[in-house]
Amino acid sequence: MKTAFKFAAVLTLLAFSAAPSVVRAQDDSGGGMPPGGDQAPPPGADQSSGGDQGASFQDFYNQLGSQGTWVQTDNYGYAFQPTVTDPNWAPYTDGHWVYTDVGWTWVSDEPWGWATYHYGRWCNIDGTGWCWVPGYRWAPAWVSWRYGGGYCGWAPLPPETFIGAEFGGGGVFGGFHFGSDVDVSFNIGPGCYNFIGVGDLGNPDYRGNYLPRSNNFVVINKTTNITNININKTVINNYGVGGAAANFRGVRANGPSLTEVNAQSRTPIQTVHLTAMNQPGRSSLQGNSLAVYAPALNPATLHQARPAQVSQTLSHPTFNRGDSITKPLAVNASLKPPAPTTEEVQAAQTAQLHAPAGARVATEKTRIKTAITKPLTSMKPVGQVHQTAKTATGGSTLTGAKTESAAGGSAYTGESVKPAPAPAYHPETEVKPAPTPAYHPETEVKPAPTPAYHPETEVKPAPTPAYHPETEVKPAPTPAYHPETPVKPAPAPAYHPAPPQSHPQPAPAASHPPAGQGKNEDGNGGNKNNQ
Repeated sequence: MKTAFKFAAVLTLLAFSAAPSVVRAQDDSGGGMPPGGDQAPPPGADQSSGGDQGASFQDFYNQLGSQGTWVQTDNYGYAFQPTVTDPNWAPYTDGHWVYTDVGWTWVSDEPWGWATYHYGRWCNIDGTGWCWVPGYRWAPAWVSWRYGGGYCGWAPLPPETFIGAEFGGGGVFGGFHFGSDVDVSFNIGPGCYNFIGVGDLGNPDYRGNYLPRSNNFVVINKTTNITNININKTVINNYGVGGAAANFRGVRANGPSLTEVNAQSRTPIQTVHLTAMNQPGRSSLQGNSLAVYAPALNPATLHQARPAQVSQTLSHPTFNRGDSITKPLAVNASLKPPAPTTEEVQAAQTAQLHAPAGARVATEKTRIKTAITKPLTSMKPVGQVHQTAKTATGGSTLTGAKTESAAGGSAYTGESVKPAPAPAYHPETEVKPAPTPAYHPETEVKPAPTPAYHPETEVKPAPTPAYHPETEVKPAPTPAYHPETPVKPAPAPAYHPAPPQSHPQPAPAASHPPAGQGKNEDGNGGNKNNQ
């Protein structure tokens, strides 16, 4: 009895000692969403294993409320509009780029930049202007990159890029890749880009370096899209395994070649390491260290969090995609950039007509392949690990529920794509193939037999006649040349000029006096007087 008791105790101790290994294995395998779908995923699925599990979307609403206004849309949910006064302002303009272990990282000079340039997406609403829609995944930056012809440009990704990367898909976590098709897949027009010369990319402040936005429609044809953003929870870097620092892993934002940029930039791009800040605010760059506030957010809190005040509600808003020079992007309802000149409009329209196919530039005819058909607040956050699958053309791809576009990018609808149910089987209505006709060898059409070979009747070619050199017809020999008897040309006849011919002059006419007149005795003419 004692032996049995001791054996049971040993088994119990072994079971408890093995339990942590079982838990770790479940976390590493990236298990599915817990029951309910909208609940927070386990720490191993999308959150760091440290103390930032309580970070919420409410932090965005509370921290940014005094720095702008919140609006509500019926498709994107709540969106933040910062308070700015510059009519040429756009997202990702006040600040500069540095290079970190996770790629090109935007260092903002704006107090709200810790949130709006590392989480979420941007859109330009007609009549309202630029607005930021919160998301829960931190990234070095959420932008599309273009490069070439001595220029470098970047544009904010629109909310449609949430689908598959952060929301939708019935809880399918990405493995997700944004590639060179983002402009044409999500209609990111030339007007959305911030272009500068590559030589200015190392500057600590880009104000004064940006090209006029109306020039984008011409310059963009000289560039190609080089976007390369990879989302993968299994990417582990040197920032540790717990706390806010662990949230740096998972998204890598590649862009232009650092070596190539530094070869052209007047000031080298700074390469730094990321560290975690404990308070929201501007990032702090000291030496080769960049401290950022990057809390790991609980995606499920999107459904409960609310801003304290909403300035307006927009039903069925329309959006300016920056795809037409005649529709400049407004900053807000009261700040609009200057209208383009007639020459700028003509140059832009000509450039769009002659855009190289490889440039993949969005135009007014571009249609978004991944549309948001219902509010983000009604979608489930992505929560299960899948590996990234990249298309051969560098397109955006989701390994999970997706529908592939002809260009290689994802045309993701926001929900799991389930196969249609198989129709019920009714044998009585089954269309059966026609029976094969019976084989009748006596009626089989057989090929005609090959005629027998008779060599004696074979038609042979006529033999080549024998060669007899004595009867060969040879050409007549060329007569020998005798220089002493050359045939000389006949001499030319002597030249005898003909004598000139004389022409006799006509004799003068005889003078005949008129009748009745004559000469007198002295020889004088006149009438003779009768004495």
